Amino acid sequence: MAVSVLIADDSKLLRTILRRHLGGQPDILVVGEASDFSEAVQLAVRRRPDVVLLDLYMKDSQGLEASIAGAKLIETGTIILAISFSNDEATQALASQIGAVRLLDKMNLFAELTPTLLSLKISR
Repeated sequence: MAVSVLIADDSKLLRTILRRHLGGQPDILVVGEASDFSEAVQLAVRRRPDVVLLDLYMKDSQGLEASIAGAKLIETGTIILAISFSNDEATQALASQIGAVRLLDKMNLFAELTPTLLSLKISR
């Protein structure tokens, strides 16, 4: 059974690249893309992905909005994988605060993403 993934990042280019990268994996199914936190929550409620790949610092907001989105995403039963170019203590704290199971550095994303997704214990 494939791991279903929702990509949430404010960069259209990165979303496109991630969709193509993940779309070539037989055990991963991309079920949607969101460009901000509110859209990510709306799509997660409708599509119920196993995992949301969530950029912590999107244009529409960060911090409090990420926390609110994280709580709503967890309510849907999804697993949150946080992504960011920053890996400092504040970003790690934010990832933890929103309930992300892991923070992935965008600079190493393509090396880490597929193995991380396939290693998750999906209980649906």
